[in-house]
Amino acid sequence: EARVVLNEMLFNGTRELMKRKVITNKLDVIIGYSKELIPATGGSIRMTVTTQIPSLMQPYLMRVYEQTTEKDIPIRRIGLGFSNIVAESCEGYDLFTNMIEVERERKREKVALEVSKKYGKNALLRGINYLECSTQRERNTFIGGHRAGDDDKTGKS
Repeated sequence: EARVVLNEMLFNGTRELMKRKVITNKLDVIIGYSKELIPATGGSIRMTVTTQIPSLMQPYLMRVYEQTTEKDIPIRRIGLGFSNIVAESCEGYDLFTNMIEVERERKREKVALEVSKKYGKNALLRGINYLECSTQRERNTFIGGHRAGDDDKTGKS
């Protein structure tokens, strides 16, 4: 379930990077647990590419998660951050990156960003957003991290 939420956070974060016309080459993950017996875990990873493309970032994100997370303790908080933010013009890839796929995904993400801007964040969602453990649809209704006029979790005003 935490992997699903992390992936949603990655897609949401990379859209924000595209909106701001910046890229990154470093991901930071922090996992907080529900028992006070163990402190939060997490880590950072420097990628071999400097990008805003989610499919290129996802393997790095999962590597940090798998290496640093305690699997048998319930998770209460998940945080994802981007470090070493630079302008889009500084984009860099390794020799093994398929640039045709990168351009195709960039165009697809920019169209998705435009649709979201015009019709709202929940207008265009991925299949992963409809899983039971998904939180993106609910988080899209928040303003500044707080429920936007909803009395309870069901979304009724």
